[in-house]
Amino acid sequence: MLKLVADIAASLDIRPTTDEALETVDPLTIITRSDWFILKDSVVMHIQNQGSWVQAEHDSNNVRESEAPPVMPADLIKIRPTAFIQDVLDPYCAHFSKHWSQEQIDDVETEHRQLHAVYDNEPHVAKAFDQHDENTFFNDAWDIVKGRFSGLR
Repeated sequence: MLKLVADIAASLDIRPTTDEALETVDPLTIITRSDWFILKDSVVMHIQNQGSWVQAEHDSNNVRESEAPPVMPADLIKIRPTAFIQDVLDPYCAHFSKHWSQEQIDDVETEHRQLHAVYDNEPHVAKAFDQHDENTFFNDAWDIVKGRFSGLR
């Protein structure tokens, strides 16, 4: 454990905080704690030394030409079930099938229809959804119907 700490300290160029040491560096270029400091450049270099970064290739298997599908309930209730299947589920079917069973995919379709029914039959839910906008957080939006629609969520 001591060797690991020593290796990390050396890799990050951790230095003891002394008046003399602090006089030799620009305060905007360091991260300071009570008894030590690190040069920000050392942190960046340490991260870069961890190896090459993985970047997804953009091709027909992982990028759509159109925008991301709707995920907020206020947006999903604006889509009729037929359009939801055609425009949201079908284009992503190959991806879904790698992670979900056909039953789970069918459940999402059913939950979308049920979401419409809740919107039509529960005025407090409809009112809350109608007040959502681009500033509404995902969890806040879905918490209106907490415990329901877990697959669709």
